[in-house]
Amino acid sequence: MPEKAASLSKSEIAAVVSELSPLRGAWLQRVWARGKASLVLRLRAAGKSHLLLICAEAPYTRLHLVSDRPRASLDAPPIQSVFRNEVEGLRLESIGQLGDDRIVELLLEGQRQRKIIAELMGRRGNILLLDEHGVILFSANPLRSRSHEASGHDEASKRGGPEKQQQGYGRSVMGLGLCYEPPRPYSHTEVPDRKSRFEATSRALEKGPFAVNRAVDALFSPLERELSLEKEKGRLARPVRASVSRTKRALSRIEQEAKRAGEAATLRRYGELLKAALHQIEKGSSEVRVIDWYEEGQPEARVPLRPDLSGKENMERYFRLARRLGKASARIEERRRELETRLSKAGRVLDALTSASDETSLEKARRLAMEEGFVSDEMEQESRESRGKTERQARRRPYRRYVSATGRTILVGRGSVDNDELTFKVARGNDVWLHVRGHPGSHVVISLAREEEPDEQTLLDAATLAAHFSSARGESVVDMAWTRRKHVRKPKGAPPGLVTVSQERGLMLRLEPDRLKRLLEGPAG
Repeated sequence: MPEKAASLSKSEIAAVVSELSPLRGAWLQRVWARGKASLVLRLRAAGKSHLLLICAEAPYTRLHLVSDRPRASLDAPPIQSVFRNEVEGLRLESIGQLGDDRIVELLLEGQRQRKIIAELMGRRGNILLLDEHGVILFSANPLRSRSHEASGHDEASKRGGPEKQQQGYGRSVMGLGLCYEPPRPYSHTEVPDRKSRFEATSRALEKGPFAVNRAVDALFSPLERELSLEKEKGRLARPVRASVSRTKRALSRIEQEAKRAGEAATLRRYGELLKAALHQIEKGSSEVRVIDWYEEGQPEARVPLRPDLSGKENMERYFRLARRLGKASARIEERRRELETRLSKAGRVLDALTSASDETSLEKARRLAMEEGFVSDEMEQESRESRGKTERQARRRPYRRYVSATGRTILVGRGSVDNDELTFKVARGNDVWLHVRGHPGSHVVISLAREEEPDEQTLLDAATLAAHFSSARGESVVDMAWTRRKHVRKPKGAPPGLVTVSQERGLMLRLEPDRLKRLLEGPAG
């Protein structure tokens, strides 16, 4: 790998992380997945939004602020939904490097405590989510135990000696539901750290904040664009190359047919020779010797016969085969020209894709591929959808997310059908469920841990949102009903949003405009 494309070193990570201290206390508003093990976190601090990239995917494992958020993806990997459910709405309490290694820990607090662990170790990179006890809730990549690593290490030591051990990492048995332990080198000998590549660039950018982060982004952004360009070129080239393979196979078959079609003249000559020698043919003969009037010197020729046919029937058979192959010759030649033309078009498209060096030239190559029929509008529409052009329609969440004064997550249904999905598919049994008595409106859910009670401010905040998103909006006092989600039932055949509630409790809510304003203007999603 070229030096410029290498992942961040320990000292480079330390320099990046040291600049991120102003983000402590920031709200984590939104999470996007850029890949299986790559996230962008939108953090809101001091009235400004910052985008923090955590990439644990080779070849560029790194962590730094970026200027652009990723496009939404229709088929986003599981890491996105997990992190959205677990960490959105929390505050970033701290961010720091673990030990003297390429591992960064982000501590998030609010209604719950979560830790994001970024192991930025090249091909061994990973992103993990831990609970307040350090238990692993999610791992972007499969976790490998020390015993598994050690077996590979033992083999490596047999092949290459102890110097190869320095680059291996091991850890105790790891898995979801177990406590996290950072990987540790097998050997205590440190691998030399690379000198920072960003000192000069960061000095040039030092007039503004986050100079090192901007320098890192300045290096990797064009590399990412180049990688993205190559991926898109490969995507467009795949159907073209597949067409080339099919066309070449068809040409091979055509050549075989053409070879057989070339026998038409010989078959026609056999028919003419038999026509002049029908009187010589004996019934049941497998061949007949005749004078070849078409050859100079009129030599004797052997004409194969089918013993089960008469002389006349053999003659007619040869004429019939000759006519069939003669017609095929014209068709074969036309088909050969079509296939050769398609190969020529494919070559032009592949040349255009290979030479594309930016989005503009790539777009020209894409249009050429569509004009020549290698890429259809339907294929491009599916590709656009998979890149997230229609994510809001296809993956729309059934709720709005708000954060209470004490940092609890409050979910508000968007409509009657969404209310059912929020209540019966998203909410858990111990969560608190609220609704305005006697008025149609949104179901509201307070996310709680098992056997946890809602605090007064969170309950008032949730009730305020329930009143605001109901037909009781504007009334000064609203009668609320709340209970645990496990006491809410859906009657069979009931229309969307209609439920029955048991063990409900009442709450007379006096609406406070300042409370509602804080909720609506605070972190939401």
